[in-house]
Amino acid sequence: MIYTHDLGKLSCSKESDSARFMLTSSGSFFYRNDKTRFRGLYFPELRNDVEWTMFKTLDTIKVNHTPYELVNRQSEIIERSKSGTASYALGKDGLKLVTDVKGEITLTVDMREIYDFGDAGRIYNIFEDHGCIIIEYKKYTSNVLDNISYTRFLAIKTDISGRELVKAWKECDFEDDSKRKSWPSRLYAYECIRLKNNRRGTVAFSYGRSAEEAVFRAKACFNSSPEPVKIYWEHGTIESMAAYNCAAASLAGLYSEIGKTSGYFAGLPWFFQFWTRDLGISAKALALIGKGDEAKKHLMSLLSLMDSSARLPNRIPNSTLGSADGTLWVFKRIGELAETKGMFNRIELESIQSRLGAIITQNGDKLLEAKPGETWMDTTYGGDTRVGPRIEIQALYLATLALASKLDLVLGKKAEFLPAENRFKDLVAKEFYKEGYLWDGREDKTHRPNIFLAYYAYPNLLKKEEWESAFDKCLEKTWLDWGGLSTIDKSHPLFCEEYTGEDNRSYHRGDSWHFLNAIAAICMIKLNKEKYQGYIEKIIAAEIKDILALGLIGRPSELSSAKEERAEGSPYQLWSAAMTIELLNCHRTYMC
Repeated sequence: MIYTHDLGKLSCSKESDSARFMLTSSGSFFYRNDKTRFRGLYFPELRNDVEWTMFKTLDTIKVNHTPYELVNRQSEIIERSKSGTASYALGKDGLKLVTDVKGEITLTVDMREIYDFGDAGRIYNIFEDHGCIIIEYKKYTSNVLDNISYTRFLAIKTDISGRELVKAWKECDFEDDSKRKSWPSRLYAYECIRLKNNRRGTVAFSYGRSAEEAVFRAKACFNSSPEPVKIYWEHGTIESMAAYNCAAASLAGLYSEIGKTSGYFAGLPWFFQFWTRDLGISAKALALIGKGDEAKKHLMSLLSLMDSSARLPNRIPNSTLGSADGTLWVFKRIGELAETKGMFNRIELESIQSRLGAIITQNGDKLLEAKPGETWMDTTYGGDTRVGPRIEIQALYLATLALASKLDLVLGKKAEFLPAENRFKDLVAKEFYKEGYLWDGREDKTHRPNIFLAYYAYPNLLKKEEWESAFDKCLEKTWLDWGGLSTIDKSHPLFCEEYTGEDNRSYHRGDSWHFLNAIAAICMIKLNKEKYQGYIEKIIAAEIKDILALGLIGRPSELSSAKEERAEGSPYQLWSAAMTIELLNCHRTYMC
């Protein structure tokens, strides 16, 4: 398969072993990947004022051709084959297909909430009304069909007149899910219609809780056009420009409006929530692509949710899992945004300082401790929980103290927090810098790349030569020759060189995360770009390859196996996009 990135005057092509893509719009997404049950067309659906889910409608669209090329135009993906082209575009009202391929277009549906895999009581009814094909789906509580749980509608507006009703259930096996140990890996979907296309045809799909709503949106979708390509950056090589602009479009594409709530999904198809840590890490990149005001709005909105323990929720909708660092990432990014003149007024700065005071009063001079699953490495396996004081948490807290000290000066107040910052800095250096390197935990000397998060958050913790010693040791233990870092020492008994999926063995014990690799490269650029140039260039090359040639066309994946670079984990991840943007900006600033 050829992956071509056609971004106006900027274009490049890559050979790929994949043939997958994902389109997004305001919370909806269309995922083209026949090997997973998460394929298809999804729309966000409110459960109540504060919770939502994703509702699946279409399962597959089979056009009568075998593509040899995918063309990425940000909001539009084009399949090219010897038989013609098929263009897919997702807008706020639905999915639009335009194709000149002659022959059948087979439509299969699988209408359900994203994690509802029950087969009982699933009834489809197909009819035509108001110039649309309407698929009515009724979900009953059982096969007795005496109690309806809900009814939903998929409307199809098309100018293709030939059609055949199929109305047949078919069994589907999902290879990717089976490999990930993600069950069920076999489900039934409903093949409903075959359209008979003999010219250039258009098909639009939309959904609603009523037939009228679905029809209205399908007609609006039918008359819509794809968004034009947007160029965010024009620096560097053709490949780096293409990767940057794909990353920027991917970052912007995870923006979602659901009811009265808005934010950025952490990743798709699984992380369709607003995660505090993920937004915190990604907010600087939003500013870099011209969305600084938007970053501020969402960070300040999160800050308003601080509870009595001086913590923010781990995500929205909330979950039972806490976050030891989400609040601290929000403060770090607010501090960076505050460097832009006029970004915050005095009232806003005083509000921020008040909340800083709350978290500092709550913690005092104690090392911050995490419960199991509360750091970004939020899975447990083989007794590996990362409980207790962890290095990146302390560094982020130091950055929080530094912001409080700075705001004292800006607001003309007594320098109340500077002594606390200095005391805590000395404490962290004493407790974590041992034997010539930074320990991952106060009592845990396991080599992990979290030391790069520590440098990124608070580079003043150690002297330059101490940081270099720490970097050198970590690179010796975790470096992967393809251009990444293992999440644990490669000689550790828990190290896994292959991604193991949902059993979590490899997730934080071997898998290499793109956001962290990019942060590591940024840190190496800033600490000693000449010494670490080989590592930096390999990481940049790997990040570019992930976006341009692996996995979903033009989308950054979550992680890779340690053994070799692959697009694995979540196929489309917010902070992977964000940190690629930041890395390429940093590389241009410091090394070009």
